[in-house]
Amino acid sequence: SAVAKLADALLFYNHTAADAYVRSGFDPDRVFVALNAIDQSPIQAARADWVDRPERIAGFRKEQGLGDAPVLLFVSRLEEANRVDLLIEAQAKLSKAFPSLVVAIIGKGPDRERLESLAAERGLTERVRFLGAIYDEEISAPWFMVSTAFCYPANIGLSILHGMGYGLPVVTSARVEAQNPEIEALRDGENGFFYRDGDVDDLAAKLEILLTDHDLRSRLSQAAHATATE
Repeated sequence: SAVAKLADALLFYNHTAADAYVRSGFDPDRVFVALNAIDQSPIQAARADWVDRPERIAGFRKEQGLGDAPVLLFVSRLEEANRVDLLIEAQAKLSKAFPSLVVAIIGKGPDRERLESLAAERGLTERVRFLGAIYDEEISAPWFMVSTAFCYPANIGLSILHGMGYGLPVVTSARVEAQNPEIEALRDGENGFFYRDGDVDDLAAKLEILLTDHDLRSRLSQAAHATATE
């Protein structure tokens, strides 16, 4: 733009936008990237309180009636654009192989009533936990710690770094152009998975890999944590 041409330097949230300006003819020495981030200090402090205390995690599972059930986690506003309905539909598809699978949903928003109705229709009322908005990291931390993956079906933003901060592989839509700039943190097959946008079967398949391949999940988990903290 005309204004950009007058600037001494251009600063972008991500490399995708920066590269577009460079390709359009801007001097690359005037283009800089400062990746958007969140303060990991409270996340890492909360994680440290749990990571080496399996007895505390077992106590939380018992308190919440989880038993040994695998857990998938979503944390954000309940907006239709975030497509949490796809996560619930994927859970329904996974129910035969994982009858105890729990989806934990932290957040509030206008889509909650529709999502609750969908869970009821799929017979998942007892296994989709609507936990409401939680702003205290110490209170939300155990839900991250008992989860296998962080699933944000579409429109992901800074939440990707929240999930990765706890070492959770992230699963989200491969339609990158419809995501927020923070999507650059996700490297498919390295610290999480992309699934075909809007494809519930593919979403369920990617989640099933994380639920069954523990060695792969461990590698993705380590890489996710490194992405957020390093």
